[in-house]
Parts: sequence; structure tokens; C-alpha cells
Amino acid sequence: MKLVSIKNDSSKRKGIIYKLSCFFFIISCLTLQFYVFASGTLQPSQFFLIAAFILLIIFNGIDLNVIKNKPFFYFILFILFTIIINTFYSIIYNSIEFIVSSLYYLFGIFFTYTTILLLTKNDGLKNNLVYILTISLVMLIIVWALGFGDYKFFPRYNGYFNDPNQMAHWALCIVSTILILSANKRLHVFVFIAGALVVLASLSRSGFLGLTLIGIGIIIKINKTFLVSLLLLIIVLFSTLTIDSDNSLLSSYDNITNRLLETDLEEQADTRGYTRIQNYPQYLILGAGQGLDYRFNSDYEIHSSWAGLLFYYGIFTTFLFLNALFVNIKKFSISNIFISLGPLFYGFSTFGIRTPVFWLFIGVVIYSTNTKFRLRT
Repeated sequence: MKLVSIKNDSSKRKGIIYKLSCFFFIISCLTLQFYVFASGTLQPSQFFLIAAFILLIIFNGIDLNVIKNKPFFYFILFILFTIIINTFYSIIYNSIEFIVSSLYYLFGIFFTYTTILLLTKNDGLKNNLVYILTISLVMLIIVWALGFGDYKFFPRYNGYFNDPNQMAHWALCIVSTILILSANKRLHVFVFIAGALVVLASLSRSGFLGLTLIGIGIIIKINKTFLVSLLLLIIVLFSTLTIDSDNSLLSSYDNITNRLLETDLEEQADTRGYTRIQNYPQYLILGAGQGLDYRFNSDYEIHSSWAGLLFYYGIFTTFLFLNALFVNIKKFSISNIFISLGPLFYGFSTFGIRTPVFWLFIGVVIYSTNTKFRLRT
């Protein structure tokens, strides 16, 4: 009897630990948009994620089924190679900046692992995650409409993010994640409209590109329903654009068209670091390490996920990352492929792969494309 009682107590404790892990995970996802502390440091949502990850390890240990999953394992190899490359340059230049770059990816894979395992253990969590992410989108729009948040690069709104592009990337990842997890077509339309408003507020060119691909995915998925909703979306957008405010909403349609039409491609290529690949081709094999960009006569990192990966980590490491992505994405339907490409195409002109929300998106992609995860209990 004592043995049965001990087992029951242990089971209850594990149940409580698991529920706490789910709670902290959900809170982490809800608060991803709030950047309270200095850029480059841990934010409130990340502390919640760390708590969720630790509790999950206590509850379940290390799940080898996730680790052995081929795409996930490729991501682990990718991170291992970034650590090797960055450690080498850290020693050469006596700078910890390189190591910090790898820590972002290490934290990201923790987020991906936690996402996959929690969704696998409790399929009901999927619906809760969809609702929470939808609420977070609506919450940001309400904050924007009420005049809260910041305009660090007026008239571009950035809410409580560090910059408008970061906010647009968050919106693309959130919208894609919801559309992949949910089969509710009405929710798809609502979420797309909400995401469009957030991208509109940011005036992010990269965001507009990603949003276009997501929109194509929705058109393929829901056809006529979307066309009606698209008309409503246009009405909403133009209604919003006619509202003038000194410090809250966008002031005019010119804010969008000017950023798109006045884009100097040659200048953007130089500013975003594409020319660095041409000027320093010797780093394309093994990588230059991610840090101390002044080595290349620049004060800034490469503003492109894919060009950045190639230059900082070389061809092989970049291949590992891209292979891990597309091994999963190719399993999707055509509509979900377009929806998944939204956050990825954003990466052509902005570096976004170290942000936590991107690794949440990756976790959902891996979970959704691997039947063995969805069928486990």
C-alpha cells in the first residue's frame, strides 16, 4: 500500500510540474512582444521560457525521440558548428561577443524543444496556444490604437519591441504559427487581417514581402471566403490610414508608398551587408564568426538571415540550417508552404533567426510535419 501511495504522490507531483511547465510556456508566448530590458539581454518572456524548459526536464527528462528527429538533430548540429566557429574567433580576437551569438541559437533550440515536447504530450495545448497567440496579436493592435508603445523611427511604430522590423517579424511568425496549427478558416482571415495591421504599423518592407506570401497561402487554402475578407481588409486598412495622430496611428498612405518606391537596391545591398560576401569571399567556406563587424569596415551586422548565415558560418553550416528547415516544410500542403515562407522570406533583408519567436515557429513546423509527434500521448 505504501508503494502505491508513493507512486500516486510522485504522479501528482509530476502532474503539477507538467502543468506549471505548460503555464510558463503559455505566458512566455503571450509576452514575447514585450522588450523591457536592454537589447541583447534576457527579456521577461525568456525567463518564463527558461522556467518552462527546466520544469519540463524535471518532469520528462531529455526526450530522445525529439533529439533523434532528423530536422531537429540538424539544428543541433548547426548550433554545435556555430559554437565551434565562434569559439575559434573568440580566442583569436579575445572577445566574448562571438560566444554570445551562439547563445542566442542555443536558447532558440531550447524554445523549439519545449514547443515540440509540450505539444506532443498534450494535444489540447495546441488550441490554447492558438488562442494565446491570437490574443497577443489583438493586444498589440489595441495598444497601438490607444497610443501606447513607441515610435523610435517615426512614423514607424514598434510597440514595445526594439525596432519596427523586429515587430513585423514577430507578427509574421505569430500569424504563420497560428495558421499552421489551426484549421479554422474564419480565424485564418481574422488573424491575417490582424497581422496585416501590425505590419502596416511597422512600415516594414520585409514584413510586406512576407505578408504577401502568407496571403497567397490563405487564398489557396480558403478561396472565395478570403476574397470577401480581403475586400474588408482593404476597407479597414484605408480607414486606418485616414486617421491622423501625432504619436499613435499612421498618418497617410504616403508612408507606405514612399518606403517601397524610394528603395535604392544598390544602397540597400551595401547597407544590409550583401556586398560583404563579394568583398570577403574567403570566409564563405568556414565562416567569419558572428561578431566584431568592424573587421569588415562596418558598424553593423549583416541585415539578412541567409546572407548572414553564409558569411558568418560558411556554406556547410548554412546548408545544415536550410536543410533542417526544408526537410519539414516540403511535407506541407502548397498553402502551408506559402504560409511558412512568410517569415523565411523576411530573412532576405533582415536578420531575424536569433529571435525567440522564430524558434517557436520552427518548433510548430517540426511538430506539425511529423506524425509520430502528433500521435504520441
